[in-house]
Amino acid sequence: MESTLWKILFQMADFMLESQPMAINPDDILIERDRFVIKDNALPASEPDAVWKLAASICYISSGHIVFGQNGKEYQKSHPNVKLPVLQKEHSALTPLIHKCLDADETKRISLQQLSQLAKTGLDDALKRERIRQPASDDDTLNHNENNSDYDSAWPEEMIG
Repeated sequence: MESTLWKILFQMADFMLESQPMAINPDDILIERDRFVIKDNALPASEPDAVWKLAASICYISSGHIVFGQNGKEYQKSHPNVKLPVLQKEHSALTPLIHKCLDADETKRISLQQLSQLAKTGLDDALKRERIRQPASDDDTLNHNENNSDYDSAWPEEMIG
């Protein structure tokens, strides 16, 4: 899941750099083949707002909680000492970047360009960690190139060539 969150951050920031900053919510993020994209109905926004909304969306996707409740950014502005969210332990590498995106002072928030670069680095690191955690297997039981009945039994008969 951690690499998925990094991928969303990277691809959404990159998408906005190619088009325009947008005020997105988790509902605006679509999966198109192997890439995350933004729905056509997402509203344009200033770059600091787009960065804030993207980080808030990542917090919601990872935890199911709306950042600072229903009033979000407005609550943050009216409560300057409110603590920024800390992501769950398995996503803790994302927390410092999320904090840079959710800074109450929009002049201190990172840019979409910086977000894209940091998210790409984070994605690469997360993928490396995931590869290290995956146990090596000498028995590739689902290798389709071999005549393997275990593989064939995993699919409906009409899907086997």
